[in-house]
Amino acid sequence: MKIARCFALIASLGMAMAATIPAAFASGHGSAEVSGDLDAQFKSAAERVKNLDQRPTDDEMLEIYALYKQATAGDCNTKKPAAFKVAKKAMWKAWNDKAGMPKNEAKAAYIALVADLENAYNN
Repeated sequence: MKIARCFALIASLGMAMAATIPAAFASGHGSAEVSGDLDAQFKSAAERVKNLDQRPTDDEMLEIYALYKQATAGDCNTKKPAAFKVAKKAMWKAWNDKAGMPKNEAKAAYIALVADLENAYNN
């Protein structure tokens, strides 16, 4: 995901958050304050996604999984599952497709995705 797209996703979370992230990406690393704020929002999103009124689609669940794994573990570090393990293979592919995405970018995309899912699935 390009940084400009990431900024657009972050902007949907609110102007305060959007104002702090560009400086962090521009310098190549964030200050502890920006990183801490992003970490807190990421943890909050990870809890909120468990409480959606409806279950997301399978594709949305794979995106949630992939972004979470990329944000917490970085690039996929496991072997590709056997072809007959369809669900595990889909999960592996979703995460492996995020290879190269920085952890903070994955956190920001995860936060934006959860916000979108809350708007779509919570009454």
